[in-house]
Amino acid sequence: MEDLAYIAHEIGKGRNLPLNLKRYESGMRLLYGTLGMIKLSMNAWTVYKEDTDGEEESRPEENARCLAAKEELARLIRSGINGEDCLAPAEALRDSLVQEMEILTSFTDNFRVFEYVLNRVEYRFKDEGLDEKYYGYYLTNDLIHYIFQTKDNVAVNERIREVITQLPMRMSRQHFFETLDDAFTLYRGAQKGTIDDFADMLKDSGTLSLPEGAEEHFPDFSEALTRLMEADYHNITKDAYEELSHILADTSEKITDVSDAFVLLAQMTNDACTILFSRTLADGADLGEDAFARNLRETYRWAEDILKRLMDPETADTVSEDDFKPLEGMQERILMILGSADFAVDLALKDKEAQLEEMGALTEFQNLKACGKLQSGSDFVSLHESPERLDVPDNSYADEVCAGVKKALKEQFIAVSQPVRRALMASVLSQLPVLFADTDALQSYINVSLEQCSDTAERLATVELLKEIMGHEVG
Repeated sequence: MEDLAYIAHEIGKGRNLPLNLKRYESGMRLLYGTLGMIKLSMNAWTVYKEDTDGEEESRPEENARCLAAKEELARLIRSGINGEDCLAPAEALRDSLVQEMEILTSFTDNFRVFEYVLNRVEYRFKDEGLDEKYYGYYLTNDLIHYIFQTKDNVAVNERIREVITQLPMRMSRQHFFETLDDAFTLYRGAQKGTIDDFADMLKDSGTLSLPEGAEEHFPDFSEALTRLMEADYHNITKDAYEELSHILADTSEKITDVSDAFVLLAQMTNDACTILFSRTLADGADLGEDAFARNLRETYRWAEDILKRLMDPETADTVSEDDFKPLEGMQERILMILGSADFAVDLALKDKEAQLEEMGALTEFQNLKACGKLQSGSDFVSLHESPERLDVPDNSYADEVCAGVKKALKEQFIAVSQPVRRALMASVLSQLPVLFADTDALQSYINVSLEQCSDTAERLATVELLKEIMGHEVG
């Protein structure tokens, strides 16, 4: 069982395929199924403790849609424990959770835009003076030092994006759209799905649109967003600022709470689907009497017993933290083996498909691929990606997609006020690849952005926000 990595490499070499493919598939099913059961039982314990610990009025109020999904998941877990085939409804639940999270992410992106706007009017209502010397002469040097004090190129690029996002946005629209053109040239030769995902990310960042059903699913969030969208930020009063800031803070906290709840439900649903895809305790005779394989089956049954008790109101309170001690270390051991052996799933599906079809094992390997995605750490990853997303179109495709993004952004920019437009432009720039040719070009961009801002309140806000990014007091 623990030689699964060796078997995976043998498959890669094409050796003894009938035996090795079967042993590999059985071993991977057992690993994935046991991992799913361990994690599901632990998360079910987390949910149980959240539901029972403390006073009811002290717990966060659950969103109605979150509560409905939670109840549906509990029903599916009970059905699965009783041996029912509930993979299809479990996948349907997962799809609905993905949709809910897309909506919540869109709300988060929208509220972040207005956080940007409100940050830049805050200092109109504070009696603080601006250190003009620091702003005009030393801030740029501090920023350049902060960006390049690390030698990690990935970290440098991330710091550049952080800084650019908080600088005063004074870029002309023409320059902005030219920057988009430059960014999309980097995607020529990329897969269609990669280009589409980049375009969707930019449109999500640069427009205030919401996915279908957002208003119905989360009416309170929608109402708060409308209040922020309709505000007059040019002539905002202190009272209006404080009211909008309260709306933003309160709603953002609620979105975070609901999002956290949906993430936990998604993780549990992923584990439930992993168990159902892997059919763990099916015939495993080809694994022999390997001690680790027996240990896995015992672990699976132990975790399953915990889960059964947690899902039954009459026995849930018999579960304690001590019940989880026999599971300690097993999750890490499984992940270590999977990390060294899971590459053979894609390899087999790509290069050994005829052999798998002949063995009648193609579906099983497709299920293993689904399990790998479910346990990848990307809680909302698509399980069934369209093959055409892997196509590499000619260069004109990236240009056409870029034109569509620019059209959507231009329409949005016309519909909003200048403060909101600047926030949207900053949001889009934060998602673009870093396009500065050298340090001098970056320093010039920073200087121009700072110099072209004549609004004292925004200058004050810029200094404070950039200091916060740099993580220390400067000046």
